Amino acid sequence: METLGIKMRNLAAKLSPWHLFLAISVFFVLLKFDDYNHWKVWKTPLVMDAEQYYSYLTSTFIHHDSYFHFQNKYWLATADNGGQVPRYTMGVAVMEAPFFFAAHAIANLSDYAPDGYSEPYVWCVCLGAVVYVFMGLYFLYKTLLFFFQPVISMLTVFAVFFATNLFYYTISCGLMSHSFAFSMFCLFLFATLKLYKERKARYLFLSAFSAGMIALIRPTDMIVLIIPLFLGVHSRESFRSWRMFLWSKRTTVLLAATLFLLTISPQLIYWKLHTGHFLFYGYGDEHFYFRDPQVVNFLLSYRKGLIPYVPVMVLAFLGMITLYLKNRELFWPVLLFNSLNIYMLSCWWDWSYGGSFGNRALIQSFAVLAIPLAALLNAAYLAFRTQWKKKAALLTIAFTLCLFSTFNLWIIRKYMAGLIHFSYMNKQAYWFVMTRNGFTAGERAELEKMFRAPDWESFRNGSNRND
Repeated sequence: METLGIKMRNLAAKLSPWHLFLAISVFFVLLKFDDYNHWKVWKTPLVMDAEQYYSYLTSTFIHHDSYFHFQNKYWLATADNGGQVPRYTMGVAVMEAPFFFAAHAIANLSDYAPDGYSEPYVWCVCLGAVVYVFMGLYFLYKTLLFFFQPVISMLTVFAVFFATNLFYYTISCGLMSHSFAFSMFCLFLFATLKLYKERKARYLFLSAFSAGMIALIRPTDMIVLIIPLFLGVHSRESFRSWRMFLWSKRTTVLLAATLFLLTISPQLIYWKLHTGHFLFYGYGDEHFYFRDPQVVNFLLSYRKGLIPYVPVMVLAFLGMITLYLKNRELFWPVLLFNSLNIYMLSCWWDWSYGGSFGNRALIQSFAVLAIPLAALLNAAYLAFRTQWKKKAALLTIAFTLCLFSTFNLWIIRKYMAGLIHFSYMNKQAYWFVMTRNGFTAGERAELEKMFRAPDWESFRNGSNRND
């Protein structure tokens, strides 16, 4: 018994706050999985955008026809030469591929149809999305540890997963691009900050690879390259020092750039073979309107703004002040990335990004916003000197984040019940839903009358994109 006690104490000493978070998260996901997914409505998660990302795998490895000559219901863009390609890039399919091949083997060895859509495929690729998100959360935790207390890093990761719509886009809509992009954002941040701390070439290569995957998933997210360019820059001298370091490693930087190009090369080659061009725009008449940014709507609109549906991000924005005061080396890259990213995303013709729960365009960016969030929480924790005050501050922080998380899970359930419309919300409907728990048939009918469809034609042609 004494030996067992010693072993248990040794095991406890090896455990970190990350292990606690992982245990809680896995237990909650397994316990509540059926309550927080839409499969009972859709019958399969491979619908809409998720199916389009996945189409690269079914066309190539099921139909053996990457030219999409077979009958299908995919959203294809037609090139000048008549070739048809998916409107989306292949990054999600590349990340799904290991789980797809495992499912294909299971289907061929069993009675399931090897058609790309039977149960083994669904379960394997969905498991893959969850694995990638938790891998991303692990790297996010390791990244935050460079600057903040372990318990604060863990609580920040907890908030990013449970208090934002990343939770919904992992459990219910994990096959959209956001779960995969989020994991690569986290890996990119870890590799970049590790490079900044240790100046080792392998982290530059890891950063280049993850940046390539980010571009392969969603090309506009290449804006994340702003972060390594300005990392550690808080004065003219620090900028000169970082620039001189990169110049001294110019051969390594060139090799890293080559790795980045190799990572995105499958898409470039695919486009060349099928459209005749290395670069191809598959969105037709859908454009950015850079002279008409809808930043206020993008962040605050009751229809699909960030803050009404993910209010914990208010703390992240407030944390920028703390980041400036306490972690100046991180302030400028985080500020520049978030500012340009929000501006660019708000310029898309449909700044609400179609049918979705809340603002989904920023989900992968939560990896970056986690830094100022952690900075604020860390400053609040370290503001007190005595142990009992620190413990009280920690309990207050944990309780506050639990409240945000409870709100998030509560509002997700309302969305899944159809009380929050995927595109037609407004101030009146939002507060009607927020101030009630149960709904009678009459109240539901009243709510339906409040929903207001946007003028999509005006959005598309840029004549009136205001909410």
